[in-house]
Amino acid sequence: MNGTRQRGRRRRNGRRGQTLLELLVATSIIAITLVPALRMMRDSVRVGRRVEAGTAMSTICVDRLEQYLALSCGSWQNVNVTGDCAAQGYPQLKWQVFANDGAVFGGTPNRLMVIYSSVWEDRNNNNLWESSSEPRVQFATKLAHVVAYEHEAAGS
Repeated sequence: MNGTRQRGRRRRNGRRGQTLLELLVATSIIAITLVPALRMMRDSVRVGRRVEAGTAMSTICVDRLEQYLALSCGSWQNVNVTGDCAAQGYPQLKWQVFANDGAVFGGTPNRLMVIYSSVWEDRNNNNLWESSSEPRVQFATKLAHVVAYEHEAAGS
């Protein structure tokens, strides 16, 4: 009986060493696979931020274009306005809307107005778009001068 107990103890002692080896191998495998997995996660977060910024820029650009399109329908005034998007939660995004019926800009005086809307990420906070380093979204449309639009805006 005494010999049986010792054999059992030897097996447990031998098993403990094997468990430690298995733990070291498992830790090594995890360490090897963790580095590429973290790199992929970092890259996916970066891509997600770019997609979110691009979507926000497009949405804000179209919103400003439609806003000034509606204003220009009723008033037919040339405008050149800028602002930021801090109220929407994007303080780094700046916008500009330019509406003009001049022939130089592609319009026809008192007949056809061109409206440009731009949104850019102002990385250096100078309120100016720099083509080499700041992403930008730009939309444009043309608006015909229709008297019915002015009557609708005036409420008559």
